[in-house]
Parts: sequence; C-alpha cells; structure tokens
Amino acid sequence: MKLEPLSLNITTQGFKQQVLHTRESTSSSPSGRHYGILRANVQHETLLTIHTILATAPFRHGFILERWKHVIQVMIKKTKDALVTKRRMIELFESDFSAVVEMEMNQTMRHLDKQNEIVSGTFATVKGGSTHSALFSRIFAYDLAHITRSAIATVDNDAVGCYDQMVPALMRLLLQRIGWTLEATCTFVYQLTNRSRRIQTAYDLSDQIEPTPTSDEPKEELDKATPADQLVIIYNLSP
Repeated sequence: MKLEPLSLNITTQGFKQQVLHTRESTSSSPSGRHYGILRANVQHETLLTIHTILATAPFRHGFILERWKHVIQVMIKKTKDALVTKRRMIELFESDFSAVVEMEMNQTMRHLDKQNEIVSGTFATVKGGSTHSALFSRIFAYDLAHITRSAIATVDNDAVGCYDQMVPALMRLLLQRIGWTLEATCTFVYQLTNRSRRIQTAYDLSDQIEPTPTSDEPKEELDKATPADQLVIIYNLSP
C-alpha cells in the first residue's frame, strides 16, 4: 500500500518546546554548543527564529552543517561485567541536530500510527508499548507451542560489529518509503555516513577518526539512483 506523503513541519514554537523538554544536563555537542546554551538562546524570540532556521534548513534543502559531521563516542556499561561485549557505544551529536531529528521521528511515528503501518510486533517507541509486553508475547508463544505440541522456531539477529554499516542503507530506503522528502533523507543519512568520530576515554579524547571522503552534496549523488543503487551507494559511503 502506498503511504500518504509526510509533511515534516517544524515551527519555532515546536523547536522551542523540544529544546526546553530536554534536560540541560543532557550530554551533546562536540562543538560546545550544548543544550544549556541552546535552552538559554531559545528564550529570546530573535535567537529562537535564527536557531530554528539554521537547524531545519539542511533538512529542507539536502545539505549538512560542517559541525554536524563531528561526533563523540562514549562507551557505557550494560551490566556489571567487565567484558567489552557487555558495553554499549553511544554517540553524542550536536544539540540542534538531535532536537530536529527527534521531532521529525516523533512526527513520523504519529504518521505511521495513523495509517496503521506500525508492525504489530513492535513494542518500543509506540504508545502503550513496554518490555513487559514483548516478554509476555515471547513466553506466551513458547507456552502455546508447548501445550499444542506445535513446531516453532525463532530467529534472533545480532548486528554487533556491523550495525553502523546496516543502518544508513536501510534508513535511506525506509525513510523515503514512509514519506520523507529526498532532501531530509539525504541530510540525515549523510550525517550518519560522513561523521568524524572521537572516542571519549577516562583519560582524554582520542584523535579524530575521519570518514571515507564523499561528495559534499549528498542529494546530487542519490536523487537519480534506483532503490537498489541507493542501497549500494549508501553502503559504500559507510565508514
């Protein structure tokens, strides 16, 4: 079924509410423009307008701000174990980029929910979803198969080691399918595939890890490609 077009509309007041909704202590912004500064600036009407225009223009026209290309990676604990595989890597983006992406993703989820396009097996990021629901669904399926003596098989895919390679290519195709404009999709995916990373340790920041050089205008490279070609292009752009 073809989805209705999605209009990503971000207003100055919406941007202000999103920024003020985020805690000032939230880690972000390798450039130093963290949420504390952004929260203070959006209180002033003129500065709010300027911030909104600067943060949303790349998504409207298909380019990316230079400072959005830089992220900091931090490894945090998932469990008390000292194993590297039990750590989770997170990336700190610029505060205005994170705010706009969160707003657009929220609009996207509401858009999909209205058209009943959210998979029934999705328990995260949906209204009323919880880990308890996911656990109950899995246990209920196993118990039902045991009682009825039915054959059952489950497949768990772990993307450890290749997640950053998979996400840009899949997101590129998915976002356009659900109605994102080509310009907004290119900006979002280009940020994922062209970020320069530095790793935060207990001692200091690491040297900068540069991405594979690509075109500065992602839209020009992708707007004429077929979906299959887009998948190959984005995969090859991944660092």
